Amino acid sequence: MTIKEVLQLGRAFSQDRMGDLDLEVLLSHVLSKGKEYLFAHPEHVVNHDRIGKFTSLVKRYLNGEPVAYLTGEKEFYGLALNVDKRVLIPRPETEYLVDKVIKTVKENRVDSRIAKILDIGTGSGNIAIAVAYNLPDIHMTASDVSLDALEVAKKNVNRYNLKNRVLLVHSDLLENIQADDYGIIVANLPYIGTTKHNFVAKETKNHEPHEALFGGLDGLKLYEKFFEQMSDWHKTPNYIFGEIGFLQGEDLKKMIKQFYPGAFVKIEKDLTGLDRYFIINSLC
Repeated sequence: MTIKEVLQLGRAFSQDRMGDLDLEVLLSHVLSKGKEYLFAHPEHVVNHDRIGKFTSLVKRYLNGEPVAYLTGEKEFYGLALNVDKRVLIPRPETEYLVDKVIKTVKENRVDSRIAKILDIGTGSGNIAIAVAYNLPDIHMTASDVSLDALEVAKKNVNRYNLKNRVLLVHSDLLENIQADDYGIIVANLPYIGTTKHNFVAKETKNHEPHEALFGGLDGLKLYEKFFEQMSDWHKTPNYIFGEIGFLQGEDLKKMIKQFYPGAFVKIEKDLTGLDRYFIINSLC
């Protein structure tokens, strides 16, 4: 069968429940070729073994497995990252946090603290790696409570030759982090609630690691623990950036004010117009 015919087979097999883009990604992965190769060589003959592997991946996709886990890779901020079931799949909306960090660093270069950044709950290392890759003069510390996640992050750090500028630390939030002079902290922690704010797709719940998804009854348990730990630090960062669920903005503000009454807290919206990010400065 040719590439064109294999893609047609995938459409028929999935009964059009798969989009062309996902089918092309899976076939590109099976052939170890870029998608442009599929378009340029539609008459290329695919051997029987690879057709079998392709249809096997289509079956797994139809059973709910994300494409990123099937291929072992996900693009984030223009970088191809290794991912598997040990880490949450990086989401496009999280790229906004990278934008904010990069912009903040560029606007505050006169402050030497700004070049030291802490990424809490790094998962695959996506935020830390994207920031370090785009800002060659900064140093990142990236932590996670999961040793499995840190193994994946290490692969990505090595993939982009960033081991001299991205330090990986095994830590439950700030527990094993020295209260260093960080200018920025990024905290993209689990924020789905087990009872309140329990908005999660079935495929995500069934296949992605729960410790990277759920943050207690209301989804804010880990953020509360983070700010409680932060309150013991003598040196506070200039900025804290993070991501939350779309109904958690006001609750998060109230929580932060308990620890830092004078802090400036801003809630920002994602591209769909929903509350998604928080920005904190002037901690006191």
